[in-house]
Amino acid sequence: MGSGDLINASNLLTTILPSWLTAIGTIGATVVALWLALKAGKLRYYAEASLVDMVDIHTKNNEGFFKVDIFNKSANPIRIEGLVWKVSKALSRSRNFVMLPDFNNPISDNPPKLIKIGEKASFLIKEIDFKKGTSLLPEGKVSLYFYTSDSRTYKIRFAKSLRDYFENHKKIKRKN
Repeated sequence: MGSGDLINASNLLTTILPSWLTAIGTIGATVVALWLALKAGKLRYYAEASLVDMVDIHTKNNEGFFKVDIFNKSANPIRIEGLVWKVSKALSRSRNFVMLPDFNNPISDNPPKLIKIGEKASFLIKEIDFKKGTSLLPEGKVSLYFYTSDSRTYKIRFAKSLRDYFENHKKIKRKN
């Protein structure tokens, strides 16, 4: 083994190997940064609408409510501007109907509502007002969405109690 072979091995350890490791590290850092940027901008939430009964502890009266819970699971706060019904029929455009919560209810959140990371907002409407409002909706497939300050809409899942209500509501409308 000559002195030239030692220089080549030394050159490999001092110049070529660090260059390769730097390139691999740079590519890895770029991939991680892009992944974090895409993940941070995505809105992650859990939203459910249901019909619930609540009892007033002072009067012992039982009252029904339409309730929408929205949980913020994303890395940024969410600003809820409102709730909207969408009704679509086969082979036609969907129509939007804005819904406003009962602002006189002290236990309901009111839009606009900023939901911080890990927090929840609950919007409540008296069941009687909800049923009056939904009776005015045209027949078709009913969906519920919330919209944010950037004008995007996000779908809200219906709990079984609400799916059953709309199934019965459709049957009642067809009979009339």
